[in-house]
Amino acid sequence: LSAINTSFSLVLLLHANHWLWFVVAAALAIGSKFVLRWQSSHLFNPSNIAIVALILLSDNVWVASGQWGQTLWLALLLAGFGLIAFLGVGRLLTSLTFLVVYSALLLGRALWLGDGWAIPLHQLQNGALLIFTFFMLSDPMTTPRHGLARLLYGASLAFAAWLLQFFYYIPNAFLYTLALASPFVVILNQRLQGERYQWVNK
Repeated sequence: LSAINTSFSLVLLLHANHWLWFVVAAALAIGSKFVLRWQSSHLFNPSNIAIVALILLSDNVWVASGQWGQTLWLALLLAGFGLIAFLGVGRLLTSLTFLVVYSALLLGRALWLGDGWAIPLHQLQNGALLIFTFFMLSDPMTTPRHGLARLLYGASLAFAAWLLQFFYYIPNAFLYTLALASPFVVILNQRLQGERYQWVNK
C-alpha cells in the first residue's frame, strides 16, 4: 500500500516540463525512506518530501492543484474513504481530523467574510487536497502512533495549512506543512506512546 500511495501521489500531483523530473521524484521518494530515518522508521512521507523538495529547487516542476472535475473528485473521495476499510478508522484519525478541522476553518472564514457557501465548498473540491488528505496523511509509518497524538497532529496540520494559505498566500500550503511537521512526530511518539504499525499483520 505504501508503494501504491507514493506512486499514486506522484503521478497525479506532480507536473514537470521533462520526464526526467519524474525519475528524480521517484528516486527522492525511495531514497528518503532509506536515508532520512529515525529509530527504524522513515521520517517523511516519501511522495510529500519528494514533491516539496523539487518545487522548492526548480521552476520546472509544479503541483497540479485546482479543480479536476466532479467525477474524478468523487472517485478520489471514495478511494480515500475506502482506506478506512483497510487501515481502520483509528489509523486514519490524522486524515479525518485534518479534513474536518480544515473544512471547519474554511467555512468559518467564509462566514466571517460574508462569502457564500459555494466558495468554501469549491475550495474543498480540490483534487490535490484529497490526495494529500487520504494518500499522504494515511501513511501509518509517518504519523503518530497514539490515537490522541494523531488527533492533535491532524488538527495542528489543518490550522497551520489554513494559516499559511490564507494569511501568507502560499499555494498548496498543506504540502509544506506536512514536510515541516513530520520530524515532530518523533516527539509525539515519545510523549504519547503507542503501538508501532506493522504492515505484515495486515
